[in-house]
Amino acid sequence: MKFKNEFAHKSNYGSARPLSNIKYIVIHFTGNKGDTALNNCKYFQSANRHASAHCFVDGSGTVYKSVSLKRVAWSVGGFYSRKNGAGSFYKKCTNANSLSIEMCNSAGKVPENVYKDAVALTRYYMKKYHISASRVIRHWDVNGKDCPDPWAGKDNAGWKKFKKAISK
Repeated sequence: MKFKNEFAHKSNYGSARPLSNIKYIVIHFTGNKGDTALNNCKYFQSANRHASAHCFVDGSGTVYKSVSLKRVAWSVGGFYSRKNGAGSFYKKCTNANSLSIEMCNSAGKVPENVYKDAVALTRYYMKKYHISASRVIRHWDVNGKDCPDPWAGKDNAGWKKFKKAISK
């Protein structure tokens, strides 16, 4: 896995934090078909997007970092729902104690190459920051937003497959 930095504009993320604050990995999706990690990073290089994520993967084997892990990304704030088990990590997992991974080109489904990149990156960060699979969660688990939509909801087969893959 290769890493490239394409950092977001400073108006799109928060303050510094110690890496020891990272307790959760949150999985997201861009909700777009055909988008790339680089395109998403470039979008956040403009001022006042009012959101961000640490990393983007698109199946290319390259991880694009948009926000340094030493900074707070604005990716899990707000509240949507607790319906059907959603939002169970609300106020436990926050922007300040999580790192966020966005899967690109994942509207409707997660392509196999994007899936593989997401698994590899998640496992890498789990090992590096001593995060158990039980603390790898979806945006849906934090605040009830349907994100990543293909894996949102209770007893989702795609999410179960992903959790099994990162647990090996």
